[in-house]
Amino acid sequence: MFSLKDKKGQMIVESVIAMGIIVTGIVSIVGLASRSIGQSRSIADEFIAINLAAEGVEVSKNILDANIINGRAWNQGFADGKYEVNYLSSSLTSVLVVPKNLLFDSSTKIYSYNSGEKTSFTRVIEVKNLSGNEIMLISEVGWKSRDGGNKSTSVETKFLNWR
Repeated sequence: MFSLKDKKGQMIVESVIAMGIIVTGIVSIVGLASRSIGQSRSIADEFIAINLAAEGVEVSKNILDANIINGRAWNQGFADGKYEVNYLSSSLTSVLVVPKNLLFDSSTKIYSYNSGEKTSFTRVIEVKNLSGNEIMLISEVGWKSRDGGNKSTSVETKFLNWR
């Protein structure tokens, strides 16, 4: 049989073990929450980049359509090279050396090169004339991730002179 003398300090040992388990659980939850917040920010940047790349293709398509509507050659202004475009661009602008960072206007929610706060996003439209009736266009968006690395995404399409 056990006497009360043999159980001295047992409650303290049980309390220390219980506290250790609780602290481990809390630290794990906080670490998971912190990692989750970091991942959601990274995913948000990728989402923005993909949409900016798609916007580059759409703006380029609008410029090609405007060429047709205004009676110009369908591929006027689309020489081989690297270009930048704004949301409302009516022509491609050559990238001289290093692409400019896009600015974000929080009042209009628009990315452009004209006004707003500087972002880490850059967008380059690369044009390759495959023939007189076919253009390959690559819209690439690059950005500096929150962990300091450089990331990029691109959208590639071909335009045909089908008219």
